Amino acid sequence: MSIWKKLFGSSKRAQRRAEELAREMRLQELKAEAEAGNAQAQCALGSTYYKSADTPCTPQDFAEAVKWFRKAAAQGHSGAQNQLNFLQRKGMI
Repeated sequence: MSIWKKLFGSSKRAQRRAEELAREMRLQELKAEAEAGNAQAQCALGSTYYKSADTPCTPQDFAEAVKWFRKAAAQGHSGAQNQLNFLQRKGMI
């Protein structure tokens, strides 16, 4: 039996809550890495904010996405540079 089932039970509602908590934990870990200066985490966090559907733990936020893409791009992260170029060509920044 998984730790999530032990903590939350096995109902559909409990499973959704467990999945939501797991996403929140991953987001917190990603933010901590990004804030520590990890360019890969910064780009991933930018992508999370850019692509995210409206969820409680990661609402879509283009300004926040651009902020993290810029931090990663400043460190030479090519994926972040490509994302910024794409957003600029689309007239989003």
